[in-house]
Amino acid sequence: MTVAAMLALLATGGLAGAAGVPEEHWGKNLAPNPGFELDADGDGVPDGWNLPPGQCAWDAAEKRSGERSLRFTNTDKNVYRLVTAPVGLIPGVRYRISAWVKGKDIRDGDADDQGAGLCVEWSDKDGKWLGGYYPSCKSGTFDWSRLEGETGAVPAEAASAHVVLYLRQHNTGTAWFDDVEVRAIRGAVLAARLVSPAYRATLEAPTRGKGIAAEARVNRREHDLPSGGLKVQAAVVDAAGRTLATSALPLPETEDSARIECRLPDLQAGDYRAMVRLLDAGGRQLAEEKAPLHVAEPAKRKVTLDERGRLVVEGKPFFPLGLYLGPTEDEHLARIAKAGFNTILCYEYGAGKDPRAYLDRAHKHGLKVIYSIKDFYEGSQWYPKQEGMSDLDRVRKYVTELRDHPALLAWYTNDELGPIWMPKLRAAYDLVCQLDPDHPALQVLCVPSQNHLYYEVTDILGVDPYPIPRHPVTMVGEWMEAARAATCSAKPVWCVPQIFQWGNYSKDAKDREPTFEEKRAMVFLGLVHGAQGLIAYSYYDLFKGVDSAAFERRWKEVGAIAADVQRLMPALLEGKEVASDRKGVVRYLALDHGGKTHILVVNTSSSPQDAAVALPRGKWSRRLGPLEAAIALPQ
Repeated sequence: MTVAAMLALLATGGLAGAAGVPEEHWGKNLAPNPGFELDADGDGVPDGWNLPPGQCAWDAAEKRSGERSLRFTNTDKNVYRLVTAPVGLIPGVRYRISAWVKGKDIRDGDADDQGAGLCVEWSDKDGKWLGGYYPSCKSGTFDWSRLEGETGAVPAEAASAHVVLYLRQHNTGTAWFDDVEVRAIRGAVLAARLVSPAYRATLEAPTRGKGIAAEARVNRREHDLPSGGLKVQAAVVDAAGRTLATSALPLPETEDSARIECRLPDLQAGDYRAMVRLLDAGGRQLAEEKAPLHVAEPAKRKVTLDERGRLVVEGKPFFPLGLYLGPTEDEHLARIAKAGFNTILCYEYGAGKDPRAYLDRAHKHGLKVIYSIKDFYEGSQWYPKQEGMSDLDRVRKYVTELRDHPALLAWYTNDELGPIWMPKLRAAYDLVCQLDPDHPALQVLCVPSQNHLYYEVTDILGVDPYPIPRHPVTMVGEWMEAARAATCSAKPVWCVPQIFQWGNYSKDAKDREPTFEEKRAMVFLGLVHGAQGLIAYSYYDLFKGVDSAAFERRWKEVGAIAADVQRLMPALLEGKEVASDRKGVVRYLALDHGGKTHILVVNTSSSPQDAAVALPRGKWSRRLGPLEAAIALPQ
């Protein structure tokens, strides 16, 4: 495709999939008629935008710049309309989006689902929604404010995209929009990350014979680089900048990425830097990335992560099988432990309650606690308003007071906060690492295209795909694979399976509860796709509904699934993968453990399917019913 043809496609809102990106694309505002000033055909509608009838008008009295803005009013909470415009995005490219917004009485009865905002969304060639990026909205009455954010890379399958201005569903009020921007962000020439040691970039002494490994990706697509002779170099330097170890490898013209290793001499305990450089054929440095590297004296940790990404608790591998909670009284904890769960996560104990008593109760029932400090960021929705404490003061207080408790398993440092929160997330993570070398940090994310941005601010990456009833169960596998790719399979990925119904939150009667088969399939898909921890959402939701018997039915289902996972734990922790299929209609994982094969298999289809697994010692086959998940275990 010529540059002219590509630009023509971009102008119509289509997505280009060519190998390169036109130079004209970088920095250009791709939003059509961003200030709503133009009306070339005189029809009273700003050029380039699709407006819901009867809800929009130009407003010359309220504008952020130019002659006018777009006023959008909704008076009926049962009406949900969007202002949209096609925008030409390119797969693989990241974008910064923004708009200036002014609001009057923008609200909903649900305080957690309010505001005016903007987003971008993309669809495949058949018009199927693939996802998007959604910065935080702003509610109430407020003066001109800029809403903005940075997308991850647009998916390869995307064929069209739109920028969207809106009020959240069920919101009423008036919003004025002006100066919309969608701009491509050119990535760095070189992106590199330390993938070994992955856990807190720390090696134990002695280091002689040990090595580091880095994953390097060269951005040929967005930069004009020499066509041949490129090399990737890895080095370890001390605080004074002296090079202590180095290695290099050529980067073929057909490759954009490489994993490079560097063997170490004996290093004293202390702080170092791992350097990854891109060199041209003459040895000239074109780009450089650096990462911290720590060498520590050998120590016995209460909880750590091993080289396989497994949790190790008091020296033994541990698979977390847990629940997000509401209530934490003894009655509930006893029920949870009896069902086979070993881990709990409750949001509320970061808000001034008695955290040690909570941990004591969990310990009494043999439960480990992922302790939530995810709200300790001023300006976030659930920020506990305690006077005289900064974000980091609060982190320091809870970590130092609770880090020695035997029930503590990990720190929960983020629940779906977007990249705009990165400075606070990084500061909190760094402080947790400094104060508590004995417990890892977990973050759970909901935008797969942004997973890679969090690599250096968490020890464990969790994802929470909740597909039912809006998407196929295979969404679980897709999100898991995206997370594994984003971490280069160097850090553990945990799954948050859906055991709730969206109707508890969406007010949409169509958002039904997942069936038992769907719940089981989602859990097993998480395992097939490599989950090294399962924390289901949520125990509290199981109590919701008008049917007094609903909880008992739901709990029986959840308990049966937990029992299945418990049966598999030895193989999940110690087994060796001997066969897998993570792309087919029937997906499976076969693990050898104790001289026998354990098979997890899931039919992702709503119709019966024949499953067949080729194994080193033979073949296993079975007819699976719709959405059936099965275990083949030794008798």
